[in-house]
Amino acid sequence: MDPLAGGRDATSLPFLLISSPNLLLSTGRTSNGVDRYTVPYAVPPVGTNRFQDPVDVGTFASSVSLALSPHSCHAPRSFSLDASKLPPVCAQLDTQGQVIGSEDCLYVTIYTPSTATPSSKLPVLAWVHGGSFLTGGTADLDPSAFAKSQKAVVVLISYRLGALGWLKLDKFGFTGNYGLKDVILALKFIQSDIAAYGGDASTVTLAGQSSGAEIVKSLLVTPSASNLFRRAIMHSAPLDYKDQSVETANGVGNAFVDRFAHCSDSVCVKTASLDSLLRAQADLVQQAQFGNLSVPDIALAEPLKTCVDGSLVTRDFRQVVQSGGQLENPSRELIFTTTKDEACITIYGVFAAYFQNGPYPQSFDNPYVQGMLTMFYGNRAAAILDSGLWDPSLLPGDDDAVRKQLIRLGTDFVWTCPNTISARSLSNVGKVFLAQFDIGSPFNGANTPALCKNLVGHQDDLPLLFRIPSSAARLTFVQQTAQLELFARWSAFMRDGDPNARGYADWPLVGGQAGEEKVLVFGGADGRSKGDVQTAPRKDECAVYTFA
Repeated sequence: MDPLAGGRDATSLPFLLISSPNLLLSTGRTSNGVDRYTVPYAVPPVGTNRFQDPVDVGTFASSVSLALSPHSCHAPRSFSLDASKLPPVCAQLDTQGQVIGSEDCLYVTIYTPSTATPSSKLPVLAWVHGGSFLTGGTADLDPSAFAKSQKAVVVLISYRLGALGWLKLDKFGFTGNYGLKDVILALKFIQSDIAAYGGDASTVTLAGQSSGAEIVKSLLVTPSASNLFRRAIMHSAPLDYKDQSVETANGVGNAFVDRFAHCSDSVCVKTASLDSLLRAQADLVQQAQFGNLSVPDIALAEPLKTCVDGSLVTRDFRQVVQSGGQLENPSRELIFTTTKDEACITIYGVFAAYFQNGPYPQSFDNPYVQGMLTMFYGNRAAAILDSGLWDPSLLPGDDDAVRKQLIRLGTDFVWTCPNTISARSLSNVGKVFLAQFDIGSPFNGANTPALCKNLVGHQDDLPLLFRIPSSAARLTFVQQTAQLELFARWSAFMRDGDPNARGYADWPLVGGQAGEEKVLVFGGADGRSKGDVQTAPRKDECAVYTFA
């Protein structure tokens, strides 16, 4: 259901001229004081534009035959585009293995207060969704409440996913990083056009969650993006995963075309059906997760992702952190956040696939668990076991201690500790803040596994920032209280780079001393209060952590 349906009829609203494409766009929907626009920012990447860099939509001629409709792969987009329709997701497979979405998906969805004018100069939040570079979209995120209450403009960015967005293969002339280039072009559109929607291009905060946050961190070391946003927020970036080298990306590309797409030239890949490409991609991802690709330095969960190609992305963010180096804009204000139980859904899924309904192992001595530790953590597994910090015996009498401790371990090693180290390293030059969500709302609603229902897992912070139209869940009073705090702090940060807001605890900079990092914990010590500041809550665990 359209989350903004029921507002004024779109045809009664003014037309808006945007400079890049010179297309007249009627406002889409107005509800509760917020206007929403869906706007193309690039030529549809279909046909000869597949596996090509995005092309600015301003290159459209006035002919209606050059563009496609937001809701169809085939119908021509009219010259006066109806901006009322939410964009399709970029082409992907759903949880049932069915093809959904469209290759014509390069749109931004803009939410702005109805009172905004071109002279309003409202702060802008540009959001990059997550989904392991393979799935996800913007239609299931509704930031209307934030836009209205904080008098801000929110721009949700769609970008190409999977092989269509990230396949690099030099022998075919596929340069890769197409999804990253999409986001850069969307940011350029924001710089040139957001004033028409009431936004201030000089105050763009770039934010994202999960792989979207990884895109944000890659743009922090991408020279061509350095002047396209002012500050950044990274929700739940799995910073234990590094971006790919050219060798790794080409290895994945060769495996994709040779073993799965069965193509011997670029024409074959560029003209293959969408269905065949996505099914080849699914096979590639499955084999990567099983460790069967024989490609060096590949992240099992992200075989298709950003490549440090030396031209667009010139440095690996993680290497910058490890070396104590500087970002392209060292003084940029940053916020890093994680949730308390990031790894819950992952561990639940891994165990469900192997043990189904149990019984589950009772110690880490189980051969399957030993194999998991080796696959996920490599030569770090010995230090993990030797430390005893995650040993199931620390939860005596708990028949589910192994899964619970693996959740803690995965959360620490993939999210909490690398984010802590990154924030600490970068704080030596810029203003950096670190937060953890000990309160949230299940992103998957009723489909959340019982193991994770009372935890704060990956994505469970998102319902505090956005309304999730696909979920019928309503926020409790305690969750609404946390939402108000989040709104106030993010709004303050967007305006001046400082997330401190009246009525809430002082949130200090993270600090540069290991084991003394200052962390704002949303939900407080009991997960039910206003945020409070804690000092290195995972100090001992992060002392064991090393980057992979």
